[in-house]
Amino acid sequence: MKTSRRGLSTAEVDKLTQQGRTNTYIQPDTKSVWQIIAGTLIDLPNLIIFVSVVFLFVYAEVKDAVIISLIVVTNIIVSVYQEVRARDSLKKIQLLSKETVTVVRDGKEQEIDPEDIVLGDLLVIESGKYIYVDGDIIESEALLIDESILTGESDYNAMQVGDTLLSGSFIVAGRGYYTATRVGPESFVNKITSEAKTYVAYLSPLQRHVNVILKALTYLTIAIIAFLLVRNVLLDEYTQVEMANIVVSVISSMVPQGIVLTLTIAFLLGAVRMGRRRIIVQKASTIETLAGIRYLCMDKTGTITENRLKMTDFLPFAPDKRKIPADVLTALYCEHTLEQNKTITAIAEKFAHLGRQVQSAEIHHQLPFTSRTKMSGIDLTYKGNRFQLLLGSLESLTEYMSPEDAAGIAKRELERAHEGKRNLVILFRDTGPVRHPELTDARRPYQPLALISMEDRLRAGARGIIENFTSKGVKPVIISGDHPETLRALTAQLGLSEIKTITSGKELASASANQAEFSHLVRNTDVFARVSPEQKVQIITELQSDGSYVAMVGDGVNDALAIKQANLGVAMGSGAHVTRNIADIILLDDDIAKLADVVTEGRIILINTLRSAQLLISRHAYSIIIIIGALLLGLPFAFYPLGLFLLAFTNGSIPVLAIVLEKPDDTDEPHFLRDLMVFLAAAGIPAGVLTLYLMTITNDYDLRLQQTMVLAFLTFVGVVNYLFTISGSYLIQRIFIPRRIMIIAPLTVLFFVLVMYTPQLQQIFELIPLVSDQWQLVLSLLLIYSGIMPLLGTLFSKAVRR
Repeated sequence: MKTSRRGLSTAEVDKLTQQGRTNTYIQPDTKSVWQIIAGTLIDLPNLIIFVSVVFLFVYAEVKDAVIISLIVVTNIIVSVYQEVRARDSLKKIQLLSKETVTVVRDGKEQEIDPEDIVLGDLLVIESGKYIYVDGDIIESEALLIDESILTGESDYNAMQVGDTLLSGSFIVAGRGYYTATRVGPESFVNKITSEAKTYVAYLSPLQRHVNVILKALTYLTIAIIAFLLVRNVLLDEYTQVEMANIVVSVISSMVPQGIVLTLTIAFLLGAVRMGRRRIIVQKASTIETLAGIRYLCMDKTGTITENRLKMTDFLPFAPDKRKIPADVLTALYCEHTLEQNKTITAIAEKFAHLGRQVQSAEIHHQLPFTSRTKMSGIDLTYKGNRFQLLLGSLESLTEYMSPEDAAGIAKRELERAHEGKRNLVILFRDTGPVRHPELTDARRPYQPLALISMEDRLRAGARGIIENFTSKGVKPVIISGDHPETLRALTAQLGLSEIKTITSGKELASASANQAEFSHLVRNTDVFARVSPEQKVQIITELQSDGSYVAMVGDGVNDALAIKQANLGVAMGSGAHVTRNIADIILLDDDIAKLADVVTEGRIILINTLRSAQLLISRHAYSIIIIIGALLLGLPFAFYPLGLFLLAFTNGSIPVLAIVLEKPDDTDEPHFLRDLMVFLAAAGIPAGVLTLYLMTITNDYDLRLQQTMVLAFLTFVGVVNYLFTISGSYLIQRIFIPRRIMIIAPLTVLFFVLVMYTPQLQQIFELIPLVSDQWQLVLSLLLIYSGIMPLLGTLFSKAVRR
């Protein structure tokens, strides 16, 4: 195919290039590493700890300052690493692989880079090539375009002169020329890419819960420190060095830095376990998000379905005067038609055994498929017989056959439509040896040749995973660019009673002027058809407006913005590059059923983080009681920095690491805040009260000895808490059920005793070895605690569940 058009001249190209009207895409600004570090440092809990560290350095308590600094620096490193990784992932986003394109300039075809295309360029397109800029077709020879990755429309489109091409689409067949009308940031693909690169940070439900706890304890810490400072100014109880140590001890005992690191480790371990199942987790916190979603939004083409049609039924009609069987005629059509789309491919697969028999035929004329006519045709001679064939929907072919034939086909088609199948009709007409009418000449009726039933192949497990989520109270929502009838067939295929109502993009646009009407329509629709990428975002935004968590599963460019907007974005491994890069989770095997694995993993993270939080934050619960109680009772300060560091290690770091590495026996979803608050009350109240009693009866002891006894008691309290935590119950008998991680309990006791009685360690942690009478007092109080704590836990649990 040649064109008489000359395209732009070199001078015109140079001028447009100078004006910046090229296809160069400018990357949107992203945060630098230093900006990310600064943003992490300017965080209230971190700022408070930094201030305390400065206090310690000023007052020459270097050892304490260094140890406490290590904790916060570790948290900062992990946080910065996660955000830098997310930023770099966004930078990688590009829709198309780079290859040269052919343009006509000065009347000659030449190869250039896509970035060098200018507005108004004349481009050559042919089978197997991508479209890099938007434009209008000016010459076409049987152009067939695949836009499924952009629009979600599963069928190929035959393009005619005057039709618009969108960047990102793919040429399936044919050749042509088109003029670039939108380049650079204005092209469809670059608009999608630019919006996709805008970073949106959503907190998972668990992160929200943890943030509530962090803020509450941080503000309480500030209030207590302010009270202590004012009190010391008025009463002059402590020296400046003593006051600095008290402030640092309050911060260490009440600002729960460990829970943030624990949460991060739990998320990363979950990501590793998902990787073994060929599920790539790009944002670790989102694993837990899936366990708390309210809506599961899914694209159809390539997500619920494989985007591969399957011919399920071939029903030939009465042979009448035909000399050639219906299957051979149908195979001839598939072999020689220009319409090599998914429909033709699926039909041809059924008649592959007739391949050699139908290869030789003389083609006289073809009628290409268009979105307007919804049919295609072929005029050919085979073994000396000339005939014409039409293929299309019943509606598009009704005028080409007799009313009686159309009525008979309609009855049979209706039976199959109820089964969720898409139906096509193929018509036959013997033209005879003399007169050869046009393919679209309806004056001489065609005869029905066969009724062909098709279905889009459902992905394995698609129905099961939708049922799985529905049973958990999650509403499935299908959002697609496909035709309403195609989606109606899909819902029949799925056979799920929960998916009923279908709304088109046009109806959605009409309702958008009235927010109340729009909201009602979105929340009462199960399937959205013919929606644009922007409408997908509007739907998800509306579903999120009441605080609900929304997941979006897709594979195409048209899903990218919706995946970014959702609280959890899931992409298919075979999906578009831009969509995979922006998704939180990628299913490498395209197996949507594996979302169930992600839910299970999310619950493991939730349970393990709850158990870790119970251990870690119970220390802060009893610390509040001890600090406030000591002030009211006039008792000395119970804590000192190195003692708190040792307590954090024995009751925090080691047992928490064991918990997050273990898979819990029961993966039922817990009520995080409720269960945490019950445990904090059950553990914090008796531990705090018994510690105050211990301080009262040892008030005449040396301060460091008293603090050592408090530290010993609270260390063993932590061991008891650990055993109840891993049992998942407040029943005493359950803590004796053998579990691998029970070994941590005796090892913790052994480690603490070793530190207390080893001279070098004793000196480092400033401990005083306890004698038998002192141990007897500590263990007696521990026995009382071990009886009261499960009793309170049982009572509080029953109270909150009423």
